[in-house]
This record gives sequence, C-alpha cells and structure tokens, in this order.
Amino acid sequence: MQRFWEEYLGETPPAAAPLADLSKHHDLAGLPSATVVVAEYDPLHDEGLAYAARLTAAGVPTAVIEAPGMFHGFFGMIELVPHAAEWTAAAAQQLREALA
Repeated sequence: MQRFWEEYLGETPPAAAPLADLSKHHDLAGLPSATVVVAEYDPLHDEGLAYAARLTAAGVPTAVIEAPGMFHGFFGMIELVPHAAEWTAAAAQQLREALA
C-alpha cells in the first residue's frame, strides 16, 4: 500500500494532504453527492461500505453499487473481465442520474 500512497501523493506526506484520506475526517457533511462502487473481492470492500455509510449519516446523498464477482481495478479491465462493462455502465448511469 505504501507504493500506492507514493503514486497518489508523490512526495507529499499523507499528513500534509488531508483530502487524500477522508476516513480520518470526523465530519463529512457538505461533501458532494457520491456514488461508491465496491467490488465483491476487493480488499477495500468493507472500507468502501463504511465510507458510504458515513457519507449517508452526514446527510450526503450517496448511492452504493456492489459489483458481485468483481475485484479491485475491474473498471480498467472491461475488455478482459466478464461483466466488468455492465458494472462500469451501472456506475456511469448512477452518475448521470445524480447530475441530472
């Protein structure tokens, strides 16, 4: 995970990038509406659901899409992973509805 933090933040330490990890924020009120997509076999599945629950509790309009049979990163593999395209399309549709 350290490598991913470095790719995401570069040389900026996590403490200097408070928006990089919203799980550390106590109050999520005022954030924009969200669509949280969690893959069934994602090591971050439970964290995704917990984040969605916190957003909802803070009054943020939140849609949750659980993608059965999928794993972390399936969005970038729609031509390789069966059913990945349909879950990507479902997330896009949810976003379109939220923006309408």
